[in-house]
Amino acid sequence: SRMTLAEWLEQWLENIAGTIRPTTLTRYQGAVRIHINPRLGDKPITQVTGKDVQKLYDALASHGNQITGKGLASSTIRGIHSMLHEALDAAKQAGLIPWNPTEEIPTPKFACKVKQILTDEQLDVFMAIIQQDDIWHDFFYTELTTGLRRGEICGLMWQDFDEKAGTLKILRSVNVPKTGELEIGETKTSRGRRTICLLYT
Repeated sequence: SRMTLAEWLEQWLENIAGTIRPTTLTRYQGAVRIHINPRLGDKPITQVTGKDVQKLYDALASHGNQITGKGLASSTIRGIHSMLHEALDAAKQAGLIPWNPTEEIPTPKFACKVKQILTDEQLDVFMAIIQQDDIWHDFFYTELTTGLRRGEICGLMWQDFDEKAGTLKILRSVNVPKTGELEIGETKTSRGRRTICLLYT
């Protein structure tokens, strides 16, 4: 095939647009436009090698941020790798390339950063403040005690709460696509559909 990588990625994104979440599609499109196409987009898809992909990841790790000039987070690079691997796998299945070049290199390592959490003192202060707000108290209290994602907690309905059983069902998520209008859909992953047992004090 004489198709360039950029041309294939554009076609692939169109093919999968209706099968993934709008926010995921937007993230994929951004990764292609900002990170992949400027470095590899003009290259014929049949000539993309594992070394080319590795050079891409190395460049992203050292100065991939278009604003600060610093390297991208390892989780971002792993996300780009996952997307590129899937796209090139589809190209292989379509008979455009004989093999997937992303399989020639190791998966980018994930560097886990220490998460900053509230100390007991900070939590006490926060709880005291939200206690004074009749509107937002329940929202933030539920967030702190369940660890729900923002979209999940915004998607809660009264029917999800079972007072007798003391449970809360997570069945949907609220997202904000490019149009800016709220969109209610499935949870981020299939495991996101779950039931949380609430403890009363």
